[in-house]
Amino acid sequence: MIQSIPTLYPLSKRKIVMVHRLTLVMELLKKENMARHFLVMSGFGFVSGIFNYLYQLAMGRMLQPGDFGTLGSLTNLFMIVTVLGITIRSVMTKITSKYHAENNLEAIGYLWRVYQKRLLIFGSIAFVFVAALSPQISGFLKIGNPWYPLVLFLSLTLAFTLPLNYGTLNGLHRFISLGWTTALWPLLRLVLAVVLIKIGLGLYGGLAPFVLSFIIVFPITYYMLRDLPGKKEDRVEFPGLRSYFSLSFVAILAYTMLTFIDVVLVKHFFLNDEEVGNYAAIAALGRVSLFAPMGIAFALFPKTSGLHELGKSHQPVLLMAVLFTTLLTSLVVVIFWLFPNFFVDLLGPGKYTLAAPYLFRYSLAMMFFAISYIFMNYFLSINLIKIAYIFATVGFLQVLLILYFHGDIAQVVNDVLISGAVCLFATLIFYLWWQRTRLSVVSDSTRNN
Repeated sequence: MIQSIPTLYPLSKRKIVMVHRLTLVMELLKKENMARHFLVMSGFGFVSGIFNYLYQLAMGRMLQPGDFGTLGSLTNLFMIVTVLGITIRSVMTKITSKYHAENNLEAIGYLWRVYQKRLLIFGSIAFVFVAALSPQISGFLKIGNPWYPLVLFLSLTLAFTLPLNYGTLNGLHRFISLGWTTALWPLLRLVLAVVLIKIGLGLYGGLAPFVLSFIIVFPITYYMLRDLPGKKEDRVEFPGLRSYFSLSFVAILAYTMLTFIDVVLVKHFFLNDEEVGNYAAIAALGRVSLFAPMGIAFALFPKTSGLHELGKSHQPVLLMAVLFTTLLTSLVVVIFWLFPNFFVDLLGPGKYTLAAPYLFRYSLAMMFFAISYIFMNYFLSINLIKIAYIFATVGFLQVLLILYFHGDIAQVVNDVLISGAVCLFATLIFYLWWQRTRLSVVSDSTRNN
């Protein structure tokens, strides 16, 4: 139905088109329970964000600024190393959404079981490889103890298999199961970290809960998918999987670099532990505006992917997701703008005195990235994987900015803010270009008919 709009009304009459699209949004919300799914995943995403925030608060208060900076650099590096897991989750959501729309549970069960075994083996090999590089990692980050990265990267054994389970649950639209297990992981990490540090394990206590949380959550998600059909004799093929996986990996890697590499580079370039700790505090707090709407992206992907596979209109879902994300992240940014000192003091009164002036700018940058992430998930869900080139280019720009401008905290925060603004601007330009191209193609095909 939406495809016929450009032929009924000239492109100059965009208001008429927008009214029609808003009508489609309301119809979709009613028919597809979109509002409920967004609210459910937003709620679980918000709860996960709270647990992540409390973890950062607890670590900031219980550890010295130098150790907190080390924790931040290692955990940010871990996020970059495990970007393959995020890609696996995204791709598995895409595949599962396709077969779920076709009601082909046998194909889903077959793929899930095959890749479950392969990823367990891959994760073990990855841990051995990274463990061998532990001294080099410690040297780059100027960490005296090579056991710290070893303890953290033990998580690699399950860091690729758990996202496979999450992606399968997401593609099956099992949002309740996905939501509470996703929130369980940061809750366990928080509780275990507080307990372990209390009994005297120090920084080890902040790192070990990563692998312990994986060990607990993985069998729970496995149990939730036990009802998938067993063996399928015919091998399941997904056309274009390799190219889709490759460019999805590039896009997600670039996005992860954009939002996590700054803390790693700060730990490398800054010699002052106080500055490193303060920057880690800025990043830990400012990323609330990045993580708060994450559940919206998780709900968006399988919905738009399924609608795309069925040939139905999916842009109203994107518009709703962008609206939800903008409102939620704007609220976080305004709160940090009004009360920066209050939130910084929660990490420990007087411990991170350099952080407050930069919290608003950093959270604003994360807001730009959060909205860009919604668009990236949308494009990946409808097989428009060229979006990867934009994120890769902006990621390269950010690294260059930090390499050349890292004299103090202000410069690095400005680097991140510029990158966030450029990322959102370029993504919106790409979206408008795609819209104009799509409408032109539809109009030309209609005239030819």
